[in-house]
Amino acid sequence: MKRPLFIFLSLAICISLSSCASISKKLTALKMERETPAPVPRMHSNAWWYKMYYTYWSHWEEEFVDSLSSGNTQKQIRCSTEALYNLKKMKERLVEEKQKELEPLMEQLGDVTNDVVKKTITPGYLTVLRASIEKHKRQVERQFKYSKVWKLIEPDKGNLPDQDYE
Repeated sequence: MKRPLFIFLSLAICISLSSCASISKKLTALKMERETPAPVPRMHSNAWWYKMYYTYWSHWEEEFVDSLSSGNTQKQIRCSTEALYNLKKMKERLVEEKQKELEPLMEQLGDVTNDVVKKTITPGYLTVLRASIEKHKRQVERQFKYSKVWKLIEPDKGNLPDQDYE
């Protein structure tokens, strides 16, 4: 009784493994083709993006000032680099003349970021740095607030939907 069952099972296994395709081909998984993502439609204007980057910059710069008192160097590095990144993105949305006015302020924040990354901040330099960053924040707010530069933002290129989704 065991022998015919064994022969039947071994025959069934041999037939299933030796059909049209090779064994290695049967045992390998099929690779799925990746779908290319659909292009993302442009939903917002340059003015909307400028406001967003300005808000982000303001938050990160304020966090940077607060993090100087905590002594957390990782947070200081993150805050300063994010503030600098958002200033760069704000600059991309402005016209040429206004971009040139923002460059010295970006260089100033870049120097501070380099000092923080290199960890060359001493306790004496910390108070000077805090005052410098607060002054930098006031300068950018005074010169680049949306209500002052809305006419100097790059005009939109391409089609936008009727509503700006603000």
